[in-house]
Amino acid sequence: MIANNEQWKGYTLDELRYRRALVGARVEIEKYRLNALTEQYRRMPQRLTGSTSLVGRVMGAFSYAEYAILGFKLIKRVSKLMRGRRRR
Repeated sequence: MIANNEQWKGYTLDELRYRRALVGARVEIEKYRLNALTEQYRRMPQRLTGSTSLVGRVMGAFSYAEYAILGFKLIKRVSKLMRGRRRR
C-alpha cells in the first residue's frame, strides 16, 4: 500500500485489468442469478401468475376509461383530505 506521506498516482495497468475482470465476473454472476429467478417465476403454477388469478381477472375486467374514472375519484378524495389537514 501507499504510505501516508506519498501522493497517490493512480492504479497500475495490472490493477486496472484486475478490477475490470472482477467487475465483469460480478456482472456475469448477477446475470446468472437474474436468469435463475426469472426461470423460477416462469415455472410457477398458472393460477398464481396468469389471468385466472383474482388480480388478473380484476385488471382484465376494467377498461382504460374505468381506470381513468377510478384514478380521478381517488385523486379527488386524497385532495379533500389534504385540504382538511392544511386548515387545521
